[in-house]
Amino acid sequence: MFRNYSPRQITPLVAFRFLFQFPREVRGDIVNILKGVRYFSNEQVLTLVKTEVVKSIESFLLARIPAANIIVAPANMVGTSSNFVFEGVREAIGSEFPGVQFHLNGPSEARKFTSLKNGAAVIFLDDFVGTGDQFLKSFRAWSDALGGRGARFVLIAAVACEEGKEKIEDKGALVQAPVIHTRGERLWQYCHENVGEDQMKRFAVLACELRTTQPFGHRNGGSMVVLSRNRPNNVSILFRGTDGQRIWYGLFPRSDQLVAKPFEEAVKRVDWSKSMRPAMFEL
Repeated sequence: MFRNYSPRQITPLVAFRFLFQFPREVRGDIVNILKGVRYFSNEQVLTLVKTEVVKSIESFLLARIPAANIIVAPANMVGTSSNFVFEGVREAIGSEFPGVQFHLNGPSEARKFTSLKNGAAVIFLDDFVGTGDQFLKSFRAWSDALGGRGARFVLIAAVACEEGKEKIEDKGALVQAPVIHTRGERLWQYCHENVGEDQMKRFAVLACELRTTQPFGHRNGGSMVVLSRNRPNNVSILFRGTDGQRIWYGLFPRSDQLVAKPFEEAVKRVDWSKSMRPAMFEL
């Protein structure tokens, strides 16, 4: 299932190297956890997003918003994921909706659309929504430029974490995602139901040994979603590995984590005896 992960192909050798970092008695539990990870290929991401974009454009046209006033843009200009989705959707459906503006230049040029009359709609595209923080930085510029003119804002992504969707919608943009990654589907909940609380506490302590802050990913999101192009930043360090993959070898490193940072120690043996201590925080 994970073989075509883009940053580094996950071969049997890569999987064995990852699993053999763990003591023999917990390797079966790690395999069970990996069975709960939801993997999305590039084709799946684009298909999910494209379907929602078509629905959204058609609904705006039915609401008598002129095609020229419908803007499709990347959700943010940080990284390449939003641009990948944007380009894929534009190539697939751009010719189906003449007049709709596919705008790649980012939020810095949002004010060029302030002269639009008869309403406006901005459709933002991304593959994954975590906390929503990155999107909100871009959204503020669009909202400042068009929000007072009755514009409608929609963020479309293949997958959205529940908390990110809530945060974004509180700020005034609708989130449309075919797959909602709920809080009940995260790593700690999955482990509690499938491998047991005691084992989960051992994993928690190990994760804290590897990274003392946010060991379960950004904002300790504990995501169980992996995308073919790159994994989200709210995946646990146990799965993503440390920078350069030197201290802990991850199964799903991000592209920028495959190169070691200067001056980082080459090898650090993880003392699994520490994982018998009480968890450093309650899950």
